[in-house]
Amino acid sequence: MSRVWGRYLEKLYSRAGGSRDAAFDQLMNLRHDPDQIAWLELVAASRTEPMLRRVVERAQRDLDSHAINAQRQLLHVDGPAAEAKLQVVSDLVRLLLDALTLSVISVDRDQRIEALLHAFSTMLTHYWQTPSRAAKS
Repeated sequence: MSRVWGRYLEKLYSRAGGSRDAAFDQLMNLRHDPDQIAWLELVAASRTEPMLRRVVERAQRDLDSHAINAQRQLLHVDGPAAEAKLQVVSDLVRLLLDALTLSVISVDRDQRIEALLHAFSTMLTHYWQTPSRAAKS
C-alpha cells in the first residue's frame, strides 16, 4: 500500500500547482491498482484478526498523515475552518475510492462510474467553495 500511495503522493507533490480536478481523477484511478485491491483485502481480513488489525491501523495512520499533508499543500489550506473541511473532503474521497475499488457494478459499469465521479467531484467542489458554518456565525 505504501507503494500505491507513494506513487500518488509523489506525483501530487511534484505538481503542487496542479488542479484539484486532476488530483481527484488521479486518485480515483487507484481503484484499478492491484496494490490498492490487495490493501482493501487486508483491511477486510483485519476485521477478524486482531494482530493484523493493529498492523493495518498503524499503516493507515501513516498513510492518512501523508495524504492529508499532500492535500493540504494542493488545496492551500490555511486556518482551522479550511483544515476541518479538508478532513471531511479527505474522508469522503477515501470512502469513495474504497467503494469503487470494491464495486460490483456490472451493467454499464464504466459509464455509471464516470457519471458518479463527475457528480461527486462537483459536490466536493461546491462543498469546498461554500463558506464553513463556523465562518457564518
